[in-house]
Amino acid sequence: MAYQRNMAKGKSMRLYYAPDQPQVRQSLVLHANVMESSGEPLSNGDVSARITMPSGQTETVRFTSVGDEWGVFDGRFTTEEPGKHQVRLFCR
Repeated sequence: MAYQRNMAKGKSMRLYYAPDQPQVRQSLVLHANVMESSGEPLSNGDVSARITMPSGQTETVRFTSVGDEWGVFDGRFTTEEPGKHQVRLFCR
């Protein structure tokens, strides 16, 4: 996952989470900053993340817009497996 201050090169989305080192069965808060192709913060969108666990199982997390803050979306995920998880962020 990207460090909180960095966006992927050439991309318009940033994903970060808390806590930084989650334990098994601990809930994580996922945060996404999403921009329009024009560079403006996204005001309304369908933001989700596909999480692939070490076992290969996947889970989709739907994000919701955060209040009046354009471009800010949050979601929650509770990890059930130890190890590295792959996270892919999507926006329609």
